[in-house]
Amino acid sequence: MDDGILWIGKAAYPLRNIARAETVEIHWRKGSAVMRWLVHCMLIAALAAAAYVVKDDVRLDGISHSEMTRLVGYVVLGLLCLRTLFLLPVLFARKHWAMLLDTSGSAQAAVVNPDRRKIDGLVNDVVAAIQNPKQKFEQHLTTFSFAGATIGAGANIGQSGGRNKVTI
Repeated sequence: MDDGILWIGKAAYPLRNIARAETVEIHWRKGSAVMRWLVHCMLIAALAAAAYVVKDDVRLDGISHSEMTRLVGYVVLGLLCLRTLFLLPVLFARKHWAMLLDTSGSAQAAVVNPDRRKIDGLVNDVVAAIQNPKQKFEQHLTTFSFAGATIGAGANIGQSGGRNKVTI
């Protein structure tokens, strides 16, 4: 933190513009992830059924009907396994906490970490720095990857409803 400026990643927040800093629990969107998985499974099943129906009309040199059926089965099984692999991290996600910053303008920031003590400490440091802009502090939080997306400073955090419902 420079004099009166809070840096989160590459974003700078003037301390005098911070209207609120708080720690909130992240709620993973498990229900929508399961629904997406079910929809994808139904689409894969529909494609498999269509392939089974047209398999007698398709002639490939050197491939028998039983080999074609087996190949389609392997592809379907592979796609189902792949979709399940994308679902599992959401279902077994650890609890995470976020420091949410609201500014007097429209800017918002979130810093996410699985250790609530680190986030609480960061919120306390920000509040102390707002009260005393000459005070300096520095904390390094590791960003992490979840289901192909990097979560950390600047993560895509959505707040729906009241202040206590924050989702990734």
